[in-house]
Amino acid sequence: MENLDLGTWNNFKKNLEEAFSPFDAPGEAREKLKRLQKEGKTPMNEHITMFKTLVAQAKIGKDEEALCDLFLETLPRKLQERLLTLQFPLEGIKDNYKWAQKFDHQFHRMQRIMGKTKQKESSNNWRKNKQKTEQKKEQKNDQKKPDNTSRRFTFTRKDLNTMDID
Repeated sequence: MENLDLGTWNNFKKNLEEAFSPFDAPGEAREKLKRLQKEGKTPMNEHITMFKTLVAQAKIGKDEEALCDLFLETLPRKLQERLLTLQFPLEGIKDNYKWAQKFDHQFHRMQRIMGKTKQKESSNNWRKNKQKTEQKKEQKNDQKKPDNTSRRFTFTRKDLNTMDID
């Protein structure tokens, strides 16, 4: 049996990645990074994971300032403002991740709390609206009913022996 030289593990791995990766994987990842925006209900940890994945695929270097700026651009405007107006400067990308998660968590918590009070208010409003609708219906019914005291009824006498012809 003849010995086959398959090369080193690193060469095999590199050849495999080249064979099955898209033509311009880093370019596509950079494009996705440009379009990446945190959606309202997407948890921050998922957004950070997506950001880290795209940064790795785009083969962007370890320049902390560039990564921080790029990360901030993917966040909603109000969250950017909160991060940039902290009393102390953020130290690197990990600090950005940590504070973005804290503020996002606080925001969603506030939304849940406010949503509960809005539900209570809306249920109270629903009851008030239902009462108003019932009152309007009663008013309409009262308006439709004619005043029976001034109404006169007249009857004509008819010969019972005659036949009606239509």
